[in-house]
Amino acid sequence: MFRKTKIHCFKSRFDDFPHLNKKYTYLNNGSFGHCPKQVLSIQNELRMKWISYPDREYFSNTLRDDMMKAQKKVANEIGIDINIEDENQENDLVCFVENSTVAASIIAQRWALEGYNKPNIVTKKSVLILSYMYVGIAIGFKAIIEKAGFRIVEVKIPFPLKNSNDILTNLEDILKSEKKKAGVIYALVDHTISQPSILIPIKETIFLLRKYGVSEIAVDGAHAIGSLKLDMKAIGADFYFSNIHKWGFAPHTSAFLYISNKELIKTTNHIIPSWQYGKGIVEESWWPGTRDNSAHLAVPSALDYIKNWTKSHGITPGEYNRKGVIEAAIALSEAWETEIPQPFDTCTGMIMVQLPKHLIVKEVPGVASQGLRSILRERYNIEAAIGAFGNFGYVRLSHAVYNNFEDFMKLRDAILEL
Repeated sequence: MFRKTKIHCFKSRFDDFPHLNKKYTYLNNGSFGHCPKQVLSIQNELRMKWISYPDREYFSNTLRDDMMKAQKKVANEIGIDINIEDENQENDLVCFVENSTVAASIIAQRWALEGYNKPNIVTKKSVLILSYMYVGIAIGFKAIIEKAGFRIVEVKIPFPLKNSNDILTNLEDILKSEKKKAGVIYALVDHTISQPSILIPIKETIFLLRKYGVSEIAVDGAHAIGSLKLDMKAIGADFYFSNIHKWGFAPHTSAFLYISNKELIKTTNHIIPSWQYGKGIVEESWWPGTRDNSAHLAVPSALDYIKNWTKSHGITPGEYNRKGVIEAAIALSEAWETEIPQPFDTCTGMIMVQLPKHLIVKEVPGVASQGLRSILRERYNIEAAIGAFGNFGYVRLSHAVYNNFEDFMKLRDAILEL
């Protein structure tokens, strides 16, 4: 059990985030993330550098070189040993994409093409996902995969969750069942589910998938970078992607896609074919047509912000947020006389808390509505992720470095008043 020490921000919440609307209390960093002023300043410089002379940036290969160097910085952050300053040492495992939805679509396209090219696979093997897969990704992923004729099987994630081993039990049950048919050929699993926010035991999950012969495994780590210490080799997936703008302090929008080996890189294409088509996903991704690359180019500054913040405060932002959100969850559940529907070892900077049972909650997580979430925003100036699961309503608390304990007490009091 965590001590109720009421962790506070180390500095004024608006020191590094003066652009946030001070009228509102933000308890939903998990949806979009926020970028500190230091990184936004760098991004603006990079954007103006492009705007002032795009021909020079593009036709001199300066943009490509800068993108490749920025990707090396990400590679270092996720456990890949590479010398950022050595121009002769190529990054060949990490590329930038706009967001996790693009990354998932790239992988879905790869698997669908395999299905088109080998129709005998489609009629036998299945593709595995988790039951609480992020809806925005699930829609596109399923559309691409099912058009190729694949059958999708879902692993039921128990919620409320008593023990993370229950997830592994359900996963193995599905894998055993599918093995009796023809088996699972591909799997896309979450590292941290968006809603309900649950940290999946990812290494154990991948071990089971390998044990039952899954050919390629992709991990949706949308909430990972900046929240968790990542080591791609230790995780062992074929593909891994994460939004850097959520918890990694990058501007909107930037995500990375990791590909585990050169053969996969050569045979995986960007979802938008352009000038670099056929050269492999890393080369194709730096230029899928004209776009604003300043968010990607500012990622090294965002990663430096994490390191500087950690050095100044003696704790990583991810660790700070996890401690803060657990203490807030304990306080809210006690005040509301409700449950925290998951073990603490399954949360990062986000956690689920059951709302009082008398509140009528009909919101679908992630979908715009005029329910409790709107009431909190319009009447109490609080932004919080509200959703119904089963017969009860829940709030997904997000704790960011600009939050303090008092922010969550505003939510406590607003719910009690309602």
